[in-house]
Amino acid sequence: MFEALTCKRPYRDAQPVQEVLAFLRERSGWWFDPTLVQLLEDLYWKGEIYTADAKVDLPPVEERAMVLPVSEAEEGILRSLAVSDYQLGSSGRP
Repeated sequence: MFEALTCKRPYRDAQPVQEVLAFLRERSGWWFDPTLVQLLEDLYWKGEIYTADAKVDLPPVEERAMVLPVSEAEEGILRSLAVSDYQLGSSGRP
């Protein structure tokens, strides 16, 4: 609901965050879980969540990929999948 109301839509402009938070607070306990409304508001004011229209520069990911050990049986399965015509995802592309 927060995202939907604070973003520009083809049929209406984005609403100000303060108005959206007031809307959620007014319906807390009726339409929305009071604990979640409070959590959303706390996270927004801490800067941990933001509107989709806000420009946020995220730091680059610098962590190396983790490689988990696999058994010989699991490795055999993975190798057979790698050489087969196995499709990943709905795009139909491997």
